Amino acid sequence: MPASSRLLRMLLVLAGAVFSVAVFLRVQIETGFSLVTGDIYDGRIEVSLLQHWFNVIRGLEHWSRTAYFYPLSDTLGCNDGYLLYGLVFSAFRFAGVEPMLASDLVNVVVRLAGYAGFIAMATELFGLSLLWATLGAVLFSVSNGMMLQAAHQQLLSVGFAPILAWMLGRGWRALPTEPIRAAVWGSASGLFYGAWLLTAFYTAWFSTFFVVLWGAILLVSTGRFGEGRRRRVLRRLLCWPVAVTAVITLLSLVPFLHVYLPAAAATGQHSFTEAFAGLPDPGDWLRLGSRNRLFGWLEALLDSGMKQPASGESLVGFTPLLWIAAAVGAVSCWSTVGPTRLPLVSDSGQDGAPRPVWQAMSLALLVSLLLSMKLFDVTAWKLVYRFVPGAAAIRQETRFLLILDLPMVLLALLALRWMATCWPRPVAAAAALLLVMAELNQQGAQALDRPVERRVTERVPPAPAACRSFVVVTRGTQPQAGSPEVDALYHHTVDAMMLAEERAFPTLNGYATFVPPEIAKLNRLPVLPGVLRDYADTHGIEAGLCQLDMDQNRWVVGLTPPPVMPENGFRFAGADTNVKPYLDAGWSWAETDGRWTVGPEAALDMTLPDQDRGRPLHLDLEALPFFPPHAAASPVTVTANGRQIARWLPQPGQQHFTAEIAAGDPAASVLRLRFRIEHPMSPRSVDGTADDRQLGMRFRLLRIVPANSPSD
Repeated sequence: MPASSRLLRMLLVLAGAVFSVAVFLRVQIETGFSLVTGDIYDGRIEVSLLQHWFNVIRGLEHWSRTAYFYPLSDTLGCNDGYLLYGLVFSAFRFAGVEPMLASDLVNVVVRLAGYAGFIAMATELFGLSLLWATLGAVLFSVSNGMMLQAAHQQLLSVGFAPILAWMLGRGWRALPTEPIRAAVWGSASGLFYGAWLLTAFYTAWFSTFFVVLWGAILLVSTGRFGEGRRRRVLRRLLCWPVAVTAVITLLSLVPFLHVYLPAAAATGQHSFTEAFAGLPDPGDWLRLGSRNRLFGWLEALLDSGMKQPASGESLVGFTPLLWIAAAVGAVSCWSTVGPTRLPLVSDSGQDGAPRPVWQAMSLALLVSLLLSMKLFDVTAWKLVYRFVPGAAAIRQETRFLLILDLPMVLLALLALRWMATCWPRPVAAAAALLLVMAELNQQGAQALDRPVERRVTERVPPAPAACRSFVVVTRGTQPQAGSPEVDALYHHTVDAMMLAEERAFPTLNGYATFVPPEIAKLNRLPVLPGVLRDYADTHGIEAGLCQLDMDQNRWVVGLTPPPVMPENGFRFAGADTNVKPYLDAGWSWAETDGRWTVGPEAALDMTLPDQDRGRPLHLDLEALPFFPPHAAASPVTVTANGRQIARWLPQPGQQHFTAEIAAGDPAASVLRLRFRIEHPMSPRSVDGTADDRQLGMRFRLLRIVPANSPSD
């Protein structure tokens, strides 16, 4: 090839890459990189996970245990792992780039890798010329859906799909004549796949699902071209390089399974109700957002028949032009006569992928769309959810469309090639230009204000030397960014994650796809002292646990002790009640005759007077159980500082309950009482009233005195 021709080819590829990156970085460039990809919620969670890998490389953290959700193990499995992103991020961090900017530069690298991977795959596996492959890479890189979903930066890993396909294709082609080369490429593919799973589960799982479906259709369809072809395919699979590839792939899955299987078992993954809510309907196939340059008007049209606008998660559709082009390409795969016959792909595959490969791809695309859609209350996805491993971990099936963009673009390129051979070239060039323009969207995913967010953590002073871990107890002063419900879940917990990972200083807080139930209690503001004390005691981390007041940017060493127990007991009823400072989780409001427990457990904490520490104590309670007619007794288990001291079987009516508290450590000043109601019930479930509180017992008076004292 002449040097001038090679130079033109390089310039073509470079121009496509520059255009793709410029589209992705438009907002960043306009704002001088003050705004970067992401939002104050998910965007900062990603930064904290990337910083985790930087800490791992520096030997500051274990690879499977993040600095949040302390001290739980294998907490990486509560969210996408970001392994490959983290390795690139660490290179930027070692070069001195600050975390949020480094995170966005990772996104650029991932987009460029996907761009290059598409070109390699399209030219080597599908026989497309560099011109068509570059056009396809641009379409794939500036995808409208991907630009709108870029706030979930792990989804940019759709670019790993063509890279893995190219690697596998190289290994497959080397099998007949170069087995060692085939084994090397196959093993590299297996390692890359394992790393991909540990980076972004959704995109890896959806890609695997589509490829398995495609391969199954292809294997069945090869029978139409002769049983000999099928036998040749199967014979090629039964050789030692494939066995080596399989072994390496299985080994590469071990880290992924190590952290994600326990997390899946502990959380139960997602219910089918949640999965059904995330399925796209046919209208979502065309959702492009209101700021798409050519088809933004479609969004208002689609919303007009809905009770409320679609969520941002559903903005993953394909443009009408891409639908038309992909449909023409699919028809061309099957047509052997007439004006739609595809002349550039032979049945033998001498000019690229053989016809059955394209046909199987078009069928797999159609089946994937039908399986992952819902029509009213009907969906075939229930079969996938029930029988396909990993499907229960998927909550947003709309993201499958981001993966299906790859076969859509490949089929569209076939249509454009057909146009270029049958119509004047300017017409084909105009069609290609329109396809690219239709993908452009003025709406960006760049909502993370880098200087503002940096100031949030920089204002927090260094923790006192006595602190080994911390919990955030106030929200902070930043303006509310989302709904009050979302803000209450995310804001302070993500602040804690960012601070913990940047300083390699563990926090109890955190937010992820799956939040451990005991952490969810700690994340609620205001943090209940009893909940915090229970968690610290259970995990043995009370020593060195500090509280961070984000409102004042102030550290508090240790846990705040509860008030000293009142001499005359705890009064729950009437205007002279004195119990409120001692109450923790599980209590309703004060009523004339007392205060009800609500839910399965009620907590009461106090500091013992000096003279009662280390002595056996006697507990006396006057209470009324919630006892609907014909209901069985609901047992109540009482614990003191984690040890069971009584199990009561209440009867109807006001009554006295007693328990003996054994002598404890004289140095222990706090007494933590827990009343566990086995079967709380709501008045609504009994008589249909509006009261839906899960009631157990209505406390009136509780006294704790030294055992065998005159007042006992």
